[in-house]
This record gives sequence, structure tokens and C-alpha cells, in this order.
Amino acid sequence: MAVAQQLRYFLDNETSDLLGRLKEGRDRDNVAAHLNHLLVYYYLRQHGVPCVWEPKVGVKETDLAITLPDRRMVYLEVLTILDSAADRARSKEIEKLQIRVNKLPSHPYGIMLQLERFLSPQDSDLLYKVIAEKITSGKLRSSPREKTEQNVVDERGAPIATVSFIRGEGASDGGWLAHGGPAHSRRDSFRVKKKILDKIEEGRFQLPIHPELGGLVIVIDDTWTDVRDVVDALAGSEAVTFSMSAPPRPTRQSDGVVHHMKGGNLAHVQFVVAIARPREPWTRENVRIIPQKDGLILPTDIESIFLDANVPVLHEASHLSKK
Repeated sequence: MAVAQQLRYFLDNETSDLLGRLKEGRDRDNVAAHLNHLLVYYYLRQHGVPCVWEPKVGVKETDLAITLPDRRMVYLEVLTILDSAADRARSKEIEKLQIRVNKLPSHPYGIMLQLERFLSPQDSDLLYKVIAEKITSGKLRSSPREKTEQNVVDERGAPIATVSFIRGEGASDGGWLAHGGPAHSRRDSFRVKKKILDKIEEGRFQLPIHPELGGLVIVIDDTWTDVRDVVDALAGSEAVTFSMSAPPRPTRQSDGVVHHMKGGNLAHVQFVVAIARPREPWTRENVRIIPQKDGLILPTDIESIFLDANVPVLHEASHLSKK
């Protein structure tokens, strides 16, 4: 419904053939980039921010242009961060298994999985077979709220998951309840950093240079990545310095985009706005504003544009500079 509403608004106000681009979208990433471009445009317009769709500056065509309270124009580039291919594959296997389990004939058992590893298609098939056989076996607990557990292993004896069958009150209360695990270490900031540097290195960074003003809007359309990963990708990973003569002090490593040899391409960018969960209200909980140190735009002006009114602001200590 939200996308339809945004498209209707766009078609009423713009002449660009956005629908044609969406139909010709080469892949999921391309379509998501167009939709998040539209989302930012719609959100700003609905919050009273003068916003122009794809203005041209010389030979460059930027994504958006907004007008500051002091009437200066700022050109915006919208960059979308999607979940990785590996994460999509993992989620797809779980979703497929959940759909198959919920299509089983009516039964009274709630089903919970504690996974020991990420599922392959073969794992998913085996788990479905075990669940279906157990439900029809007549050997599960028969009293309400009683639980039966089944450990599932592969052909080599390696654990896949523990399946819990919890007897419901009614004869048809069964179905998928939840799943958990496995845990693994993630460094999503490296993926965000690569996305930004690839855009710079491939010459697709369309923001104009001085004297024009530019800002980068990063839309995080990913379950795992959050605004902290964007800050780490730009300013460097969080670290702590230790000294014999002073208490530990938080700092950042020199592994951010601003420290990269191509990072100078961000020198003319006045700010970066990172937005997680972009379809929720834009508040200090899911939006992080990273200004250029000693930039030409006041942080309060950026906040007035990208944060919902009357929301307390959590200022970010990091800046778009090496120091």
C-alpha cells in the first residue's frame, strides 16, 4: 500500500518515467534502488521539504535536490544498502520451510526450531520430512502445553536442528511458532564501505563539486545492517586506546572510507544521512546524521529536514574527516 501511495503521488507531480524504469529493472538491487529513491523523495515532500526530482547540474543528473531554510540548494545522492546474497539465501530457506509446515493438514502442535547451522535445501527437505512424520505418528505428547523434542541430524550425523512440538489447547491450533540460531560474527560495515567505494571508483558518484552543496543519503533496506555500521564504514571501526597514565579512551581505527585513497571524493559532501528501517518514522532511533567537520551546513538544518519534528536528536560525534 505504501509503495502504491508513493507512486500515485509521484505520477501526480512528476513527468519522469519511473514506472518504465521499474518494469525494466535488471535485478532486485536495481528495483530497490529506484523504490528507495522514490521513498526519500516522498518522505521529504510529505514533511514540507522543497524537493526536486533528478535535477541536472551541468552534465550531471543527481537524484534529488532540496532547499535549506536559508534558501540554499543541496543536491542529494541516494544509496541503497540491501541484505547480502548469502543472507537472502538463508532467509529464503527458512521461509520456504515455514510455508511448507503451515500447509500441513490441521494438527494441534506448535512447532519451534533451534537451528544448529544455516539451512541448505537438503536440510530444509529433511526437516520438513521429520516434522510431517512426527505430526502424523500419533507418538507426540497429548496433554496441552506438553512438549516433545526431536534432534535432527544429517546423513553424516552432524546436527541440523532441534525441533520442539508443543501441544496446543485445540485440535487445530498447530503451526509454525518460531525459530532461533545459529549465531555468527558479522562485520557489515565492511560491506557498506565496499558499496560506497565501488560507487566512487566506478564513476557513478553524481554529486556536484564545490561551490555546489551535496549530501549522501544511505537507505538501509537490510535486516542486519544498522546506522552504526554506516558510521563505522565512513569514519572507521570503533576501538579503545589504553595508556599507563590515563583511563581507556574510545577512538576509531583508520579503516573508514575517509581514510581510503579514494575517500577524498567525499570531501565535498556536506553530510551523510543513514536511515535504517526507512518505512518507519525517521527518528533518532533509526536515523544517524554525520556532518562534514567545519562544513557549510549547520547540523541543526540537516536535522530539521531529515528528522520528524519534535523528536530529540542524538548528535553523532563522528564527522566526514580523518580527524
